[in-house]
Amino acid sequence: MPVIHFLNVNNGDCSILQHGSGRVTVIDVCNARAETPFDELSETIDRLVGQAEVLEKGVAGNFQQKKYPVNPIRY
Repeated sequence: MPVIHFLNVNNGDCSILQHGSGRVTVIDVCNARAETPFDELSETIDRLVGQAEVLEKGVAGNFQQKKYPVNPIRY
């Protein structure tokens, strides 16, 4: 059964896919998108929508995960 891991790597995204065959794929992206004037507005909207969804589920707060990044090679 495949397993997907999403790692906190500070500024970027790292996903590790463990395939059912035993192979492993690592996708590591560091600030991949170009900044545009609309990015800040889009991020604000995403954050507010996310906060509303979290509040509906009863869990709220900033868990400061960016302060504790994971080294993907060690992981």
